[in-house]
Amino acid sequence: MVRSGTLVAVDGRPARRRVASGAGAAALRAERRLLERLAGLAVPEVLGAGDDGTTVTLLTSFHPEPPMLTVSVLASVASVMAAAHDRSVVHGALTPECIRASPTGAAVVDGWQDVGDAADDVSALGALLAGVATTFAQRAAAARATAPDPAARPTMAALAEALSPPLPARSLATRPRTVGVSRRRTVGAPTVAAAAAVVAVVVAVVAAVVGVVLLAGLHGSQRPSPRGANAAAVPVAGRRPVEGNLVDHDGELIRVGVPGDVVIVGDWDCDGVATPALLRRASHAIWSWATWDASPTPRRADPRAVSLRVVRSRSCERLVAVDQRGARVRQPSGRSRSATSLASRRP
Repeated sequence: MVRSGTLVAVDGRPARRRVASGAGAAALRAERRLLERLAGLAVPEVLGAGDDGTTVTLLTSFHPEPPMLTVSVLASVASVMAAAHDRSVVHGALTPECIRASPTGAAVVDGWQDVGDAADDVSALGALLAGVATTFAQRAAAARATAPDPAARPTMAALAEALSPPLPARSLATRPRTVGVSRRRTVGAPTVAAAAAVVAVVVAVVAAVVGVVLLAGLHGSQRPSPRGANAAAVPVAGRRPVEGNLVDHDGELIRVGVPGDVVIVGDWDCDGVATPALLRRASHAIWSWATWDASPTPRRADPRAVSLRVVRSRSCERLVAVDQRGARVRQPSGRSRSATSLASRRP
């Protein structure tokens, strides 16, 4: 791969101009073909080219090195490379020098050679991740990515998901046009609001007359779950059923995290409003939201955690991680105000 070149301006944009012949010309031709296959991704853009059969000229957008290599930068790189793998292109030579920065600060991946296979790319990124990881979840992701057996390594898409915190829940709010997201009820803003009010009144009456045992039985009849998984959860304002990673909040069907994540809702800060919490199985990382519009707060990860529970804690609720047997593992804490101190501790 020809890396050297002259910095020039093309239509006011910084560009790298390279000229080569012989073996260098073949390398530039191959690079041009790869970049054109990857058009639209965060890779250098082909701004111009010339080829007389002997000498090749290639103009590509120029991107400086990022200020520093961080986990968030590598998460962006993983997303770019996952998209490239979807196009049957592998990098084949990922090093820190291949990671550049766009004018907005987003990662740009350079140096594509399309040699080796996708598992090699995963291992190369995992090696870079091992050098900058600061949490248990990040170090665990790096270890899986660099596993000696290529078959044991995650896909690049799975690695990207493991490194990327979930988006703020409300930023993915949608109103589905069809029924069928829930088998139990029709989703629609006016109907959901009215139904929620009726359900709240009915639940309150049943709880007062029959007692907590019958209420727990009602919950169990609505949704089969492992013993105790949600029995201790207390209905609060704003709580809506969860369907996979979809949460119905005030008539909005909000997608939290990605498919495969464990999502649960609870009143983590005693304000009477339930907000989501999430366990990402790929990395055992846990996040929670203080409000529906906030960015998620990381909690302490635990390699034994496979699911989440909500339990009553005085006037609010507490988030509990459980293992495959349903036994409680390390407590990720239930109050949003303690999340920062938990996240700052070394696991």
